[in-house]
Amino acid sequence: MKPVLVFLSLTGLFCGTQAVIRFTIAEELPTSTLVGNIADKSGLKTNYTTEEFNSIRYKFLDQSIMQTRFTINDVSGNLSTSVVLDRESICGYKEVCILAFDVAAYSNMITLFEILSVEVELTDENDNIPTFPESNVTFHMLESSVIGSTISLDYATDLDSTRLNSIKSYEIVPADFGVFGLNVTTKPDGGFQLRLVLLQYLDRETTNHYQFYVIAKDGGVKQNIGTMTVNIEVTDYNDHSPEFVQPLYNVTVAEGVAIHTSILKLSATDEDIGDNARISYGFSARQSDLDIITSLFEIEPDTGVLKVIGDLVYETGKVHKFYVEASDHGEQPRVTQTTVYITILDIGNNPPTVSINFLSSGNAGLVNVSESANLKTVIAHVNVIDTDSGSNGRVDCTISGHDFELSTVGDKGYIVRVNRTLDRETREVQNISIVCRDHGSPVLSSSLNFLVRILDENDNAPVFNQDTYFAFVEENSKIGAMIKQVGATDIDVGRNAVVYYYLTDDAQGRFAINSNSGVITTYTQFDREQRNHYEFTVLAVDSGNPPMTGSATVVLTVTDINDNYPTFDGASFQFFVQENLAVDAYVGTLSANDDDEGVNQEVIFSISPSYANQVPFYVMPDGAIKTNIRLDRETESFYSFEVEVTDKGSPPLSTATNVVIHVTDDNDQAPVIQFPNKGNNSVSVSFLVPVGTTITKVLAYDLDEEGPNSRLTYSIRSGNHRDIFAIGQTSGNIYLKRAYSLESDETFLLEISVKDNAPHPKETVHQLEIILKYSNESTSSLVTTTGNTNVIISIVVIAFTFVISAAIITTICILRRHDKKLEMKHSEKMFDKPEVTADNKTKTCDLTYNVKDVLDTPKKKKKEVSFSLDEAYGSMQHDYTGTTELNIADPLEDGMYPNQSNKQIQNLHLHKLHLQAHDKHDQKNIMAQPLFDNLSDTSGETANSDSGRGGSDVDLSCQMSMQDELKTFTFNYFNKKPKSSTPSTLSNVSQPSVHNKNRSHRGSDSSGHYGQKHYNGSVDVFHTGSDFPKDKTDSRVKNSVENFTKDNPKKSSHRSKSEKWFPSYV
Repeated sequence: MKPVLVFLSLTGLFCGTQAVIRFTIAEELPTSTLVGNIADKSGLKTNYTTEEFNSIRYKFLDQSIMQTRFTINDVSGNLSTSVVLDRESICGYKEVCILAFDVAAYSNMITLFEILSVEVELTDENDNIPTFPESNVTFHMLESSVIGSTISLDYATDLDSTRLNSIKSYEIVPADFGVFGLNVTTKPDGGFQLRLVLLQYLDRETTNHYQFYVIAKDGGVKQNIGTMTVNIEVTDYNDHSPEFVQPLYNVTVAEGVAIHTSILKLSATDEDIGDNARISYGFSARQSDLDIITSLFEIEPDTGVLKVIGDLVYETGKVHKFYVEASDHGEQPRVTQTTVYITILDIGNNPPTVSINFLSSGNAGLVNVSESANLKTVIAHVNVIDTDSGSNGRVDCTISGHDFELSTVGDKGYIVRVNRTLDRETREVQNISIVCRDHGSPVLSSSLNFLVRILDENDNAPVFNQDTYFAFVEENSKIGAMIKQVGATDIDVGRNAVVYYYLTDDAQGRFAINSNSGVITTYTQFDREQRNHYEFTVLAVDSGNPPMTGSATVVLTVTDINDNYPTFDGASFQFFVQENLAVDAYVGTLSANDDDEGVNQEVIFSISPSYANQVPFYVMPDGAIKTNIRLDRETESFYSFEVEVTDKGSPPLSTATNVVIHVTDDNDQAPVIQFPNKGNNSVSVSFLVPVGTTITKVLAYDLDEEGPNSRLTYSIRSGNHRDIFAIGQTSGNIYLKRAYSLESDETFLLEISVKDNAPHPKETVHQLEIILKYSNESTSSLVTTTGNTNVIISIVVIAFTFVISAAIITTICILRRHDKKLEMKHSEKMFDKPEVTADNKTKTCDLTYNVKDVLDTPKKKKKEVSFSLDEAYGSMQHDYTGTTELNIADPLEDGMYPNQSNKQIQNLHLHKLHLQAHDKHDQKNIMAQPLFDNLSDTSGETANSDSGRGGSDVDLSCQMSMQDELKTFTFNYFNKKPKSSTPSTLSNVSQPSVHNKNRSHRGSDSSGHYGQKHYNGSVDVFHTGSDFPKDKTDSRVKNSVENFTKDNPKKSSHRSKSEKWFPSYV
């Protein structure tokens, strides 16, 4: 009872919750393999100090079989195996194998006792090979069996206990055997039922034995294979008749021969076997003298020996003829006949008697001789007895064939010896005949027949069916895939012919071979792109002593599968193609490659489906890119799309990349001349203008690509025979080249040519009519008009002069001088270099020009704006350059002229109100003035008469009085930012005629305004500040705006609030 009490007291110390400690270990690991640490898994370490935890000891709680399988280190708690664990013997065929036991954890230091439940899961390893009950089985099948006949086979067993590692399939090897097939049926319990099925008719006489293999494969990662050799012995069917060795027999027998003397041995053969080949001999029943024959002779049914049973009497010319039958013992016997002739000799001599005694193993009529027997080896002794005397008793014997010889041994007869080397493989059984003849007259003879069987020796090496085997395997095939079955034969027999197969070291562990069947399988996976050819040696070794070996070479070719994507030769492709080429024009060729071979390597190219109908190109299968429409660079100069390359494998693999095509220019656009044109092709100018004055400007542009195809050159083709005018080659400005005297108006019709600079330039020609005016009608008109306007202003001024006339005159003179200085100073700040200055503020102006300074020289400018300013103080002409971005402020805004007096500002307002009132009155008669015609007032007219509205700006500028100058205000374009000292620079902008005064400012509405146009890389800006009625907009202005919008979409789509268009008021 004490142990019980102690146990109870210990269990009273138990604390904590009992948890299961689980470990997993594979079977078949060596002894002392660590399973795990119970101490670490128990969780006790978290509840105690290190010293207390280290004081805990561990041991099996009960004595069980687990102690024979595991050991526990009582200090560390390490659980280790004590034996090699075999899962199959422990758990049988359970899917999960759990070994459970309890471990006691106890400590005297802390009075601890806990029971720890431990479970060890034993996992299965594929360590068992499928095994058939018999590795070699033999079955018999009648050669007359019908196709579809079956033979049941025993299935294999696999001791591995899990479904994964158990048997998964059966196969017959070789797979193309053809004579028999394998029918595999799965049974409800997971087992298999195997049946051999006959697939073709059998012929025992052609092939009486079949050998093949049935293999069982398990499902392990490293697959194990079990093999069973199947032998099929074809059972004979009686389909052959016996055949006599000779078609007829002739025998001569002396009269008086003794009864039962053998005079002839009949022999027949049958290709069948067994009873079908067992032959019986007898007389044919269908012969007339059968009774006489049977009274003199008899035939032993089994041996065919013909014996004398009656008294033979010589009869002159008498020959006994009879028929002998050979019949087999089949269920339906087959019979063959031969003819025997017996001749009786008249003699009193007796034939010799012959007998034989074999010296080696054998039986009656048969002796065994090894094929390795030495020459002269004695195999038998022949005894000859002849009772006659003299010549009748002297006997000589001969032996048939050449392999054996007879040698005399004195008067004791003969011995039979080996005469030459024997070869069982050439001839296994020989029928030897010994004939002994005496020297009597007639000669009497006796014969003796026996069989010699040659026994086998291992003197032949196995020979493969082929010296070289060619095999093929797909790359990436699973390990264990069958490559080839090799076969070797050994013409020896018995154990000497049993062959086993092996691989040499040149297989390098890549292949495996079944030593019994010769089936070669893969032992690794192959990648054709790395290596596609292997060559190794297979050996066939027989079981003789000593064994002999044959060899053959296996050449393996790894065939391709489509496992590589085609790749383009570049990350992307870029091509250039000229515009206007015909449809199907060649652009370029894509190129790609594929590491596969054959069909898998062949690729075709195409446009990605998402771009198929989006771009004007198509891709040929060979990668050639062609156009499907005529390209227009001016419409689209750049295309980007995606193409694909696809191989022809199954399934096909494809890769995509990007293609960029640039459309190059073809100079297919001729220059377009905007001015002069059919509706506006004339300008007029006073013949008194200084040499170098810009008369007008030819406006043209070219839609071709920026470069030579759109860079324009201007020239005068005809009409300038007097060399009066010159044109800027790059700017198109037409200048007065030299002074020309005339007494009346004279018209010059110039033919203006504009060409681009392409290798094959395109040219456009328009006519321009320049009228040099002699009269001053335009000036008079202008003076009259200006005078009418100034009357109103003068009335206002006179009203003020009555009050402070002197002060006003003095103030105006001072302010005028001050304004002139400010404006000149401001102009110097605005413009880089003024070309012309005025000497005095008087009515007379000194305008001297150097034509060389005025005419253009070819110089490329980038996005420039050109204009000219004809000031009211004189015909001062300036060339300026600048950008197109203009911030134009209202000239009447406060702060625009801080230095001007309030009275001057009031005068400006009054002048503006007067102009607006006049504009309202004449609004219906407003007509759009010709663009850039700043020196003429007759452009666009159909009559040859002048307009009558006065002279040009140049004329007027030289005739205006000081008072008129004070009343003339020219508002230029300034930057809206008042503090900025750098205004927008301008070049070659012509001021409108003074007769444009009726064109009033319309606020922010831009309809009808003269716009901007991009010509040859430059922008010429002309601001007239006049609005056209929306229903009567000048088409030339509209085209200019539209073309500028086309070339400058960002700047023309809308106008910012800070950019305003204002006119010049005169």
